[in-house]
Amino acid sequence: MDKISLFERHSFTSCVCEGYSFLAKQLLLVVRVLIPYFTIASLLGVLSYAYNVKLNVAVMAQGMVSLQEILVAMLLFTLTWFAVVIAKARMFLMFRRLTALELPKPEDVSVTKVTMWKRSLIRTMQLAWRSMPYYIWVLVLYMPGFPIVEPCVMYISGLSMEYKILAVCGIVLLGIILTVFLTPIIYTFYCRMMKPSNVMGDAEQMRAFDFKEAYKKGFRHKGKIFSLTLWSSFLYTIACFILLLPAIVSTEA
Repeated sequence: MDKISLFERHSFTSCVCEGYSFLAKQLLLVVRVLIPYFTIASLLGVLSYAYNVKLNVAVMAQGMVSLQEILVAMLLFTLTWFAVVIAKARMFLMFRRLTALELPKPEDVSVTKVTMWKRSLIRTMQLAWRSMPYYIWVLVLYMPGFPIVEPCVMYISGLSMEYKILAVCGIVLLGIILTVFLTPIIYTFYCRMMKPSNVMGDAEQMRAFDFKEAYKKGFRHKGKIFSLTLWSSFLYTIACFILLLPAIVSTEA
């Protein structure tokens, strides 16, 4: 099995190169394992996006939509959210198996492929449940974010120039502070998802995966974590933009 050193100290270039090297070596495995899960998540995402576009058009044309249509939109968004959580949990299960954190049991040799698939699905759901505290907080912070943006922008635009500059500086400062103190949370998330079982490490090793210890270590390397997250987000955005370009054009039309 290919060992992946996720928690060793590397330079920024080394981290990026290791990620590309892993993808090159394990491309077929990644496609075979993750495609079914991410395909379902993508299809639900497309349905949710298309239905929301339909509602936006209805609002502009008729001025209102029915309660049933709003509930359907919320249902599609929720299903998409759950599908993404499960797909990412399957990705972490793949990482755990590749790094030998989860080894097959001796009795697994004699079981059928259907049984193995069921066990993988159960373990995927367990990891999805483990990740819930992070995804729920992201959802809680994300949902009320957009409704308050427009009123804040309108309020700031009505201020005098001096207060506008002061407000913008305050927003920038707040953004920097949040970035500094929230970036280590990314590292604690990976530690939580990759935490080994008790039988595979001593107490000292296990403590390194706890939230408090992981946050301290993540805070010491917040610059590298932020830059890697920024780079991966940039690549993800470019890939999504290319795939969604026909939908964007048709929507604007």
